[in-house]
Amino acid sequence: MVKFWLISTAFLVVLGALVSQAKVREIQIEQNSQCLQDSEIFSKFEIKNKNMFFLDTSKLQKQLRKDYKCIEEVVVKKKYPFNILIQVKTHKTVAKIDGVDLFLDANGNISATSDKNNLPTIFLPQGVDFKDKKTIDNDLVIYALKLTE
Repeated sequence: MVKFWLISTAFLVVLGALVSQAKVREIQIEQNSQCLQDSEIFSKFEIKNKNMFFLDTSKLQKQLRKDYKCIEEVVVKKKYPFNILIQVKTHKTVAKIDGVDLFLDANGNISATSDKNNLPTIFLPQGVDFKDKKTIDNDLVIYALKLTE
């Protein structure tokens, strides 16, 4: 009986040591366009060196979807002992904004990269501001973007 308790205690001590060392060290991002950057995810969501066992992947998925309008679908997986895998499917770009190297998807989300070449160019109406924004919410522009799909 004493032997059982010694083995059990030793097992729990080793398990505790392993759990305390399982901290996020790297993020791998699989995506079809440059929507996310791993350095930005580390700093914005403060997950570097966070314990893997206490990281809530569903909460992180919801936060990513909320903060990054370019995301259509996202899956966050833990890859023990030290990595997080983020699989991202982004909205497809449907038009290029005239005069700048920015692209739009059908919902008016702005991105700096496109998954396609030879996109139609959209000329924004006067007064439509897109600088320092992630989305264009002008109804006329959204309607034109829907037509390009």
